[in-house]
Amino acid sequence: MKKYEKFFYLEKKRQQETLSFIAAENILSKKIRQFDSSIIGNKTTEGISRHRYHGGSNIIDRIELECIESAKNLFNARFANVQAHSCTQANQAVIFSVLNPGDKILSMSLKSGGHITHGNPSIIGQLFNVESYNVNLNTELLDFESIRNIAIKFKPKLIICGASSYPRKIDFKKFREIADDVGAYLLADIAHIAGLVASNHHISPINHAHFTTLSTYKTLRGPRGGLILMGNDFDKISKKFPKKTLSKAVNYQICPGLQSAIHSDHIFEKLVCFELCNTKKFNNYQKQIISNANQLSIEFNNMNYSLFTKGTDNHMIILDFKDNDMTGYIAEKALEECNIIVNRNVVPFDTRKPQITSGLRIGVPSVTSRGIKEKEIKLVCKLIDEILSNINVINDKEYELNQKIKKSVLLEIKKLTTNFPIDEI
Repeated sequence: MKKYEKFFYLEKKRQQETLSFIAAENILSKKIRQFDSSIIGNKTTEGISRHRYHGGSNIIDRIELECIESAKNLFNARFANVQAHSCTQANQAVIFSVLNPGDKILSMSLKSGGHITHGNPSIIGQLFNVESYNVNLNTELLDFESIRNIAIKFKPKLIICGASSYPRKIDFKKFREIADDVGAYLLADIAHIAGLVASNHHISPINHAHFTTLSTYKTLRGPRGGLILMGNDFDKISKKFPKKTLSKAVNYQICPGLQSAIHSDHIFEKLVCFELCNTKKFNNYQKQIISNANQLSIEFNNMNYSLFTKGTDNHMIILDFKDNDMTGYIAEKALEECNIIVNRNVVPFDTRKPQITSGLRIGVPSVTSRGIKEKEIKLVCKLIDEILSNINVINDKEYELNQKIKKSVLLEIKKLTTNFPIDEI
């Protein structure tokens, strides 16, 4: 066996023998996996459909145009760009289509659940003047009065809403009202909740935000990639490019602005993904995601854990350890020893360093894809509690885990992973 083959099988074994509760992670649908990195990826081409810079693109044109229509249909949008290699690039394309370096952006603070691509320390924070809004200290919910006051004072040209670790529904309509009041564009990043939006289990931002961006691999269960959508604002004239509509400005910023050759195979996989999302099976999958996340919330609340916002409306919960010795770092590492994969996460008003954190983000898309339901969620919550309750914290990064508990939990996780294999999905 070649070394590179060994790495493949090692990672496959790791995935099979662990349960991933990382909110940003999922398992690619079997239907899509058969086309992953297919022969379609052999074709190199640039530009938008029917206006390519390479010959032989006629089939790729048809694939991309069909993918665009499928994306628009799934999200009830009037414009779609399916070329973005990631949601990060989708965000950058939108930002550069309406702003110039130095312009003002208002986005959610990382400590309140915002995403790194919305400001500091990413390239966006380096090139633009970014101000942050936070959740309310007492309710831990989005405080729209405070956001409005900041926007009026700061006068941003763009407001970004959407999060990577906010477990509650987002009122996009209120964000648009604030944006209109200060003359700003609104960008909604729904990378995490795209599947919930597509299946009508979360309010859609399409006709509230000027731009909507998302990842195709999280709750959508599609390939790695990004997507840009627009609703009723798609044909409005751009302030930055007076000869272009907002949608044409976005297309221009994708290519030649940020990337050249498209990932033809991934666009084909996105097309398959969007078609799969238009099924009853996908809708039921999203229902189960919400139910599983809600079960997490119930179990940990009953065990008297502190939860950010005290619960969830989507696919994740966040445990808050601010008031005890446990850290997100230790919790993540100890659980990984027991084949439960999660990630440490900052929580609002966290005083610990970002490498340590006082929070733990637990999401259910991946385990739900494996077929796990409420019964198994209850068991996993019990196992997580057994682990966290049997840790001797030495300092923020060092700990001792009861080895008898570790052995017992590993046996239970092995049963679960055996009963819910990833290859059968």
